[in-house]
Amino acid sequence: MEHMIDEEVSEAMPATGNFYYLIEILTRAGTTSNAGGNVSGLSWLEIVAFLSLVRLPMTIWETQTIKAMSDQYASSCRLYDNSNIGKPYSKSDDKKELAQSIKSAFKAMGK
Repeated sequence: MEHMIDEEVSEAMPATGNFYYLIEILTRAGTTSNAGGNVSGLSWLEIVAFLSLVRLPMTIWETQTIKAMSDQYASSCRLYDNSNIGKPYSKSDDKKELAQSIKSAFKAMGK
């Protein structure tokens, strides 16, 4: 599979070493399921169906890793949904810039 890595993202995210391809496969499979408005990790059936569709043979530990990453991603989505908690891997300067831009927008509305 081709690697679709953006230099800016690669600097912000933790190093994954030789296992980046598993993240790419998870992204292509669809990181989570969203049934009835509830975010959940991909089911085993969804993972197996995707791998079968793209004809990609994988070992059991690779498949288990994709399942675990999907479950963790879904858990984080539920945790941070409608939350004021800062996003992981963000720089504190980002928050300052955002706060300043919001203040500027409110000042412009008041004129």
